[in-house]
Amino acid sequence: MSDRLKNNQKNKAVVWDYWQKLNHVGLDNVPSVINAAMHEDVDWNGSEPINQIIGADAVFTDFMRPLMTAFPDLKWRPYVFLGGTDDVGDEWVSGCGYLTGTFAQDWLGIPASNDKTNIGFGQFYVMREGKIAESYAIFDVLGVMRQAGFQILPPSRGMGRGQDSRPSG
Repeated sequence: MSDRLKNNQKNKAVVWDYWQKLNHVGLDNVPSVINAAMHEDVDWNGSEPINQIIGADAVFTDFMRPLMTAFPDLKWRPYVFLGGTDDVGDEWVSGCGYLTGTFAQDWLGIPASNDKTNIGFGQFYVMREGKIAESYAIFDVLGVMRQAGFQILPPSRGMGRGQDSRPSG
């Protein structure tokens, strides 16, 4: 097995382990999970309104704690997971799926619904020395708002008046 392939498998194991541990630890243990997976000075970037966060401690304080407080039973459920090396030699691990949990407390100014909520996500990590050095995350915040009962965007122009986007029958 080539060194590149070995590194790819190791990097994917770091990210997979990170997500699985987040599924099974309490909020008090999340900082140690983050610190085990991320460089201390990680450059973490999320979709609006989260934006850029610098440092593993700040990832917990500014993102994970509010998220896991709002969704106390949150689970990471990836359905695509891959890794590789780009043409300049950066090692990447990426995944997308859903974060699923009960929306128990307000998050990002969105009032809690107390209902099960799915947050679509795509997360892209640059790995260095076996840890996450950079993170680029997209979270479907509009989907959370929609699930909480708020119509943020106008109805699709492709739907007739009063029609529902759900399939019938």
